[in-house]
Amino acid sequence: MINCYIIGQLCTNKMIRELVEHSSLLLLKGATSDLSASSITVGAIKPAIIFIDAGLIEKNKATLVSMSRSSAIIFVSSKVEEAYDAFEAFAFDYLLLPLTQERFEKSINKFVNFSQFQKRAGRITESFFIRADAKGQKELLVKCNEICYIEAFKNYVILHMTDGRELPCHNTMKEVEDSLLSSHFIRVHKSFMINYEKVTAIEGNTIFLNGNDKNKILVGSTYRKAFFDFKSQKLIKKQKNYFQSLDYSTLVSLLVFYTGLLNDFDFKDFWSVLF
Repeated sequence: MINCYIIGQLCTNKMIRELVEHSSLLLLKGATSDLSASSITVGAIKPAIIFIDAGLIEKNKATLVSMSRSSAIIFVSSKVEEAYDAFEAFAFDYLLLPLTQERFEKSINKFVNFSQFQKRAGRITESFFIRADAKGQKELLVKCNEICYIEAFKNYVILHMTDGRELPCHNTMKEVEDSLLSSHFIRVHKSFMINYEKVTAIEGNTIFLNGNDKNKILVGSTYRKAFFDFKSQKLIKKQKNYFQSLDYSTLVSLLVFYTGLLNDFDFKDFWSVLF
């Protein structure tokens, strides 16, 4: 879950709170209308996201810049003209009132994707060692391109390899995710992380891996949006024909308009000027 905090007027607080509570990715840690009083609380909680009323920017820019060093600041306002000041205060995003569920979710998904990008920087991409026993006396070298998917099991994880081997790794899923996640690995369920390069088919919410029907993973609801957004980036887009995108009535109107222009055009005068 992504911890968040709200700072702003009561009407803004209420609107954001409803959207946060509706989200499966967010966990509200607190809300207030007093920025100065909340700075200590925010410093202790260190929320990943802070929603702040843009009206507070003018008199509190230094405080907001300080908050932006540890949290993503998403400003909320009914005024477009406050956007410049918001990004001067290192805003992560800027939401205009009245808010829609779609725009709110787009902002959260932007944060999720950005966070994953940050995590991937400097991660292990080729191979790594795992503790193969609880005492840590035996370590095995594992190549990332040989991992099909990773499964959480109690207080350790199991690496399912492409050759059918199952290697127990005495680390939690969170530890593996924080250490291993490269551009080819993506979390799709609270208990599963897949090697995207081993995906052979996707049917509905089911992912098939390594060309084996036994290796199928159901995408969890919490991770569904981020996964399918990631997948859509790899989809070959069909080029849209402009005239195919027009509805019938619009197309007929265009034809009538240009036919009228041709009927009014004096070709005799045109050729006399040309020659």
